[in-house]
Order: sequence, then C-alpha cells, then structure tokens
Amino acid sequence: MDDIITDVTESDQDEANEIQIPQHRVDEVVEKTKAVEIELAELKANQETEQAERLAQEVEYSKMVSELPDLQQESEELTLESQRLTKRVAELEGVLNSVATTLLERVPDELRDLAQVGDPAETIRWISKAESMGVITKPVDTSKIPVGKRTNGGKSFIREITNNLVGTVEQISMAYGSNSKY
Repeated sequence: MDDIITDVTESDQDEANEIQIPQHRVDEVVEKTKAVEIELAELKANQETEQAERLAQEVEYSKMVSELPDLQQESEELTLESQRLTKRVAELEGVLNSVATTLLERVPDELRDLAQVGDPAETIRWISKAESMGVITKPVDTSKIPVGKRTNGGKSFIREITNNLVGTVEQISMAYGSNSKY
C-alpha cells in the first residue's frame, strides 16, 4: 500500500513540476485582477453618482413642473396688470396733455414760441416757473368786477383796498394826510 501512496505522491510531484507557473507571472495576474477590481469599483461609484445626479435632476424637474401652473397664473396676472397700467398711463398722458394745452393757452402769443412744447410735463414746469417769476401773469377773474355799480367804490371799497394792498404804516400816513385842510 505504501507503493501506491508513493506512486501517487510522485505522480503529483511530476504534475506539479509540469504545471509550475513562474512567480512574476502570478504577480502580473494578481496585479491585473486588482486593477480590474479597482476599475470596476470606480465604474460602480461613477454609476451610483450619475444615478444620484439623475434622480436629483428628476426631483428638480418634478418641482419645476409642479410650480409651472402657479408661474403661468402669476404670468397671466402680471400681463393683465401690465395692460391695466398701460391703459392708465395712456389716460394720464391724455389728462396731462389737456392740462398743458390749457396752461399754454394762458401764455401770451409773444411768449408762446419760448414755451417748451412737446413734452407736456416740461411745458407745465416751464409755465409754472414763468408764472412764479412774473413773466406770465395770471388772468384776472372778471367775475369779481362789479358791473353797473360804482367802480371807484365807496368807503367800504376804499377800506377793502386799503386793508388788502397797503401796509399799516402807509394806512396811518394816508389817514393823517387826507384830514389835512391846508
């Protein structure tokens, strides 16, 4: 029986001698295997990262899609508000033009060429400034002039003019001056 075991052992050694692989070749295969495993791990990590990014983009897209009706409604409201304000601006420009035209009619003909016609706001500013400087006088209200009555007034008319137009010192000097009999 020992012969059989010896034969088997010898045959195993012969086979082992025949199949022996050099160590550097084994090291190369192990290094390649490790490199392939590392590359596989990197690919899996990249794939997981890409999948996570894709899921994040899908979630973001879903949020945007869910916000879309609100944004459309807000856009429609802003469009209506813009149209309303545009109409209001047109109305106010018409009013401003009519005010400027009315004020421009009060300007004497010889000064009308100097008025800045074009922009109604500038025209109104120019007329207001000219009136404040005294270049353009405001029209006299003729409804307060008495018709058919004494225009030189009586004592009440003189008293009214005196109180409104003349200062206190001048009133006193007028009073003393009118009573002199010299």
